Amino acid sequence: MNAHRLTLAALLVLAPACADDEIPEDLGSRPEDEVMLVDSPILQHLAAALDDGATLRTSDLFYAERLRFTAAPDPSALLAAQASEHAALPPLAAPATLKVLTYNVGLLNRWYPFTHVGVPYYVERRAELPARLLGDGWDVLFLQEAWELADVERFAAEAKRQGYAIYAGSEDRHAQHGLVILVREALIGDPKQEFGEAQYAAQREIELFPGPGIKRGLIRWSFTHAPTGRRIHLYATHLTAFPDRGRSATCRRGCSAGRRRATTTATWCWSAATSTPGRITRRIDSAAPARRCCRAGGTTR
Repeated sequence: MNAHRLTLAALLVLAPACADDEIPEDLGSRPEDEVMLVDSPILQHLAAALDDGATLRTSDLFYAERLRFTAAPDPSALLAAQASEHAALPPLAAPATLKVLTYNVGLLNRWYPFTHVGVPYYVERRAELPARLLGDGWDVLFLQEAWELADVERFAAEAKRQGYAIYAGSEDRHAQHGLVILVREALIGDPKQEFGEAQYAAQREIELFPGPGIKRGLIRWSFTHAPTGRRIHLYATHLTAFPDRGRSATCRRGCSAGRRRATTTATWCWSAATSTPGRITRRIDSAAPARRCCRAGGTTR
């Protein structure tokens, strides 16, 4: 449901922005592009507010000349339906608390052709952060910008002292994404764990070369939560801005509504773009359908 609200809010703000001079090269190549607005539960209120809205498709949102609003979009019916769905969810069982921290450790310190880039106070950060962060009582920590393997080793040594497990991807790719996940060992139940690492096809090439060798991606970690028996999937990433790609994804994502389903898993995806610490305490329920929580720049969404 949170994903529905996020998509809806983004569409209300960005639908006009999708009508941009830069039309995606692959527009019309995906089934989502041809969905009628009136057939999409998420976009029906836009169809009702547009002249000829009954004939418009998702792809039409990219063309300013086709968007002639006759009234302000009114998502009241959609919100009421989502509220009704939420009210019908089974009651929460006794929860277990999971304390999660996402933190941009800001340890960038690299030379590349003719210049140097470094985050202020990276020397002081390097010395203090492992003990300070792992000594603060968090169950799961998502760290960004721990670029060097030497920094990973510092966190790994402190993790061993404090009773945490750590995953930072492969040696080959870690220096390009700089991501780390730490989990309190006592929370890992079933020995079966899954790890993964990927790099995005879309990159700002200048960050890799001649820049400081950054190639963005994600790392993931799945394990069984010992207190509840629930499977937890953790994803860490560190994003950068692609305005045109973002508008394209937002328009397409709204073409169909997601469906709620009962599950025994919980998924968290965390990202940060600043050095501001983000904190949140979540409750894990072993009976209710999964909720998703994403965090970026200190804002829960």
